[in-house]
Order: sequence, then structure tokens, then C-alpha cells
Amino acid sequence: VSTLCKVAAGTKGGFILTDLLCYPNPMTGGETTFTFELSAPASVVVRIYSQSGRSVDTVRAQGNIGFNRIHWRPRKPLANGVYFFRVTARSAAGKKATATERLLVMRR
Repeated sequence: VSTLCKVAAGTKGGFILTDLLCYPNPMTGGETTFTFELSAPASVVVRIYSQSGRSVDTVRAQGNIGFNRIHWRPRKPLANGVYFFRVTARSAAGKKATATERLLVMRR
């Protein structure tokens, strides 16, 4: 089951983060890829949280206009369960957009 966020997250100034996707989801092999689209270049931070809200990991990258992909392999193996990932993008103009989705971990 893939998680796809069709709702646009953005600001009144037109900076938009859309189409947030994580695959594979459920994550079974110990790694996953976050994909999304940006309306402008931006500094991107992906934070992964447990259900209890504890921060599990953080990934930083530079995003481009259009389609972006960030590969993630946790530093430590994750227990089976539901996690959340929040993508925050900040443009060079200081505009910020954030979207949050869920990630299911099912280790074999």
C-alpha cells in the first residue's frame, strides 16, 4: 500500500510542496525512498517519528524545482509498526511548506 499525499502544502506566496510519496510502503527491506514535488528550489528536511512522537532520524537534502527523490536507510533497525515522516521545505526566499504522512515498517 503506497501513501500518496495529493493535498498541496504551501504558502500564500506560491511556494508549494505536493505529491508526497514513500515507497516501498510498507517498508520491508530496511530502506525506503521519499518523493515529492517542489515549485521552487529549497532546503529540505525529512524527519521520521515513532507513533509516540519520538524522533527516529533526520535527513537533509537540497530540493530542486519539480520531482525530487530522497533515499533513506535508518541508522538503526526499526521495530515493526507505524511511523510518520514530515517533509519540510524552505525556499531561498524564506517561504516554508510542510507535509506529513505515515510509513509502515514490516520487517521479516
